[in-house]
Amino acid sequence: MHAAEWHSNRQWVRRAKTVLAFAVIYFCADLAINRFAFRDVWTIIWPLNGINVALLLMRPRSQWLWVLLGIEIGTGVGECVDDFSPWLEVGKRLCSAAEVLIIALLLPPFTSLDGWLRTPRVFVRFFAGLILGPGISGIIYAVLYHYLRDQPLLLAFNNWATADALGVLATMPLALSLSSPQMRSLFQREALPKTLGLLTLSLAGAELIFSVSSYSLLFLLYPLLLLVDSMLAFAGSSIAVVACCSSRHTPSAIRSVRSVDGPRNLPCRAIWRCKFISAFTCSPSSPPRSCSWNAGAWRKSSKTRMRAWPSSPRSTD
Repeated sequence: MHAAEWHSNRQWVRRAKTVLAFAVIYFCADLAINRFAFRDVWTIIWPLNGINVALLLMRPRSQWLWVLLGIEIGTGVGECVDDFSPWLEVGKRLCSAAEVLIIALLLPPFTSLDGWLRTPRVFVRFFAGLILGPGISGIIYAVLYHYLRDQPLLLAFNNWATADALGVLATMPLALSLSSPQMRSLFQREALPKTLGLLTLSLAGAELIFSVSSYSLLFLLYPLLLLVDSMLAFAGSSIAVVACCSSRHTPSAIRSVRSVDGPRNLPCRAIWRCKFISAFTCSPSSPPRSCSWNAGAWRKSSKTRMRAWPSSPRSTD
């Protein structure tokens, strides 16, 4: 009896430590993002939810409640420091937790990067999560902001859903790749010049694209990331996507797009963000390159499969 009670108490202590650790980490992360990274501008990418999904996938489901509780407590307190309404913040934390949970439930558990990428229909499930998670939580958020802040429903939904979907799309692949053999192989001595060269090219390209205040150069983002994906595969392209997001011209580009508010301008902003999504999806979700970081081995295996495929009989007509 005493052993069972001791074991139960020990479990609760472990859970409390998990909640406290994540609360402290996310409190500091939220303050850093709001005070330094995106200080005077609303970003179109909220990076934390992508990391949150990756953390859940790396842990057994029995720990999800305590991890999410610590994340939302830390983020909520960090947001309230900047004079956010406490009750409104509670609603936002519930929306965020629901979004992360929906996406994580739709995806397979993560054990290794190569095995996870080879899971059947993993990319279909990933994009289903990108639609359902931010979509459902965005509707709740829009209703909440409409009644508490008198914000138009479509505007509130657009602010929440697109930022969170792009955040998951940009940061979750990198979070899953960080400790993988594929990531380590990119920074070995023989591969380092190519890796640094391509990542520098992607960052320089993003600087050029976002330094122009019109849409004329945005189409270059897709082939740029596609080049990185073809050379560095999933792990390298996940770094390139985050590098593009961290361009110093990104805030000014966002500000120019968001300088005119109102429902009439929502279609234009939605089209711009859809272009952004189409550019970023080429890299983290390209199955042939992502499932094998050795492009030569992938081509060799493809040729082997083609030779082994039975040829159809010729018609004698």
